[in-house]
Amino acid sequence: GGKFVWPTIGAYQVSSGFGRRNLGDGWHDGIDIVRPGGSTGCTVVAAEGGTVIHSGWKSAAGYSVTIDHGNGIQTRYYHMKKGSLVVKNGQKVSRGQPIGQIGATGYVTGAHLHFEIRANGKSVNPMAYLK
Repeated sequence: GGKFVWPTIGAYQVSSGFGRRNLGDGWHDGIDIVRPGGSTGCTVVAAEGGTVIHSGWKSAAGYSVTIDHGNGIQTRYYHMKKGSLVVKNGQKVSRGQPIGQIGATGYVTGAHLHFEIRANGKSVNPMAYLK
């Protein structure tokens, strides 16, 4: 744990944590990050170096990026702002490199970054991996 950097610049509040939620939609596979007063446009960064395996539109996730870090670990960044993605499929990225901006695309009720970490295909609590 603790090797990934925080995936946003300027947004540090977790508005919805990992696990069971009382929102009527059951399990939450990641954490939602916001900046009080407005999150749109805050920079999203790669939490760790790796290879971009998805950069683009994905219905419920909206504009999103998935990065493969090797050893069965992937990070997912959802609901980013239209036109803000600055990485492409197959691109190598480094820890802390900007990949886009927080938005409100896909199935959302407001602007935030949904951040997931998957280990061998299973969602894990991102807070255990973040510095």
